[in-house]
Amino acid sequence: MIEDTRLKAFLLVARTGSFTRAGSLLGTGQSSVSQSIASLEKKLGVTLFNRTRSEVSLTPEGMTFMEYAERLEYWYDAALRMFPGEDSEVMSFPRTVTLSADRICSDYLLPRAVSVIRGARKNLSFRIIDLQSSDGIPSDAVLSAKEVPPTMDFEGEKDIVGTMDALVVCSPLNRSLKEAAVPSDGSFEGPVPFSTIAGIHVSNTLAVWEGYHSLLTPDLLPRVGVVTSSAEALKSIALRSPDIAAILPEFSVREELFRGDLLRLPVSLPSFTFDVHLTAHSSFEGKSDCALLRSVLSDLIHDKWSVWAYSRENG
Repeated sequence: MIEDTRLKAFLLVARTGSFTRAGSLLGTGQSSVSQSIASLEKKLGVTLFNRTRSEVSLTPEGMTFMEYAERLEYWYDAALRMFPGEDSEVMSFPRTVTLSADRICSDYLLPRAVSVIRGARKNLSFRIIDLQSSDGIPSDAVLSAKEVPPTMDFEGEKDIVGTMDALVVCSPLNRSLKEAAVPSDGSFEGPVPFSTIAGIHVSNTLAVWEGYHSLLTPDLLPRVGVVTSSAEALKSIALRSPDIAAILPEFSVREELFRGDLLRLPVSLPSFTFDVHLTAHSSFEGKSDCALLRSVLSDLIHDKWSVWAYSRENG
């Protein structure tokens, strides 16, 4: 079965705190829910719920399983949204969506988004044009990363599909920074060695993605050796250098960090966070293709563990 009824029963019991209420919502009854939970607990080899006469609550193991169950539920629903469905009118002729995108989004977000969507919507094609050279070219939507405004922009909020964080990375060849790097699983023991760019050893030069250059404080500007809009160029420079720390958008270095080709430094850069906007033309806004594109882009940005993961064997 593509959908496990035991999983649905578990989620309803966890959310309602009642086998009876869960059974009512499922239209099956308390005994059926109890059997589903017992079967799931047997399969997992753990007890998921504390059961008393007055209440039902999650055990520690149940709380852990809840994290996975909610993600499974989300992705099942996301998969259903991806496909037209038997009650939908499937157009026999192809539809083309024209997108204007800045370089960072077209290089690292759109390729995966298009691949995911095309896997389910074969009649949907994409034309992607560079935002800087798109003047006069009509597009269905514009995808771009923008600095977070100093004041709340209620009009622009509706277009945000996610945020783009900044990371500081270096090569494993960089002896002055290697020992301070955060392990690939994101954990570390003891205090963080440093949390600002200024904490990077003075022997290192900074290589900076162009969008971040104006955000650097005056004391750091003299340490900048490279500024470019090409994240690929910055990654290549950092990979080959024993004395460069590169400041890059987080989603541009995910695969290199996973493979261990680059190391992440424990640097906090909240002021370098950008909003990723999908601004749709009025003729495209509200259509199912636009909603699907927003949903996929948001998933790609926010849910790294499932969308971007790949095995070392296949990587």
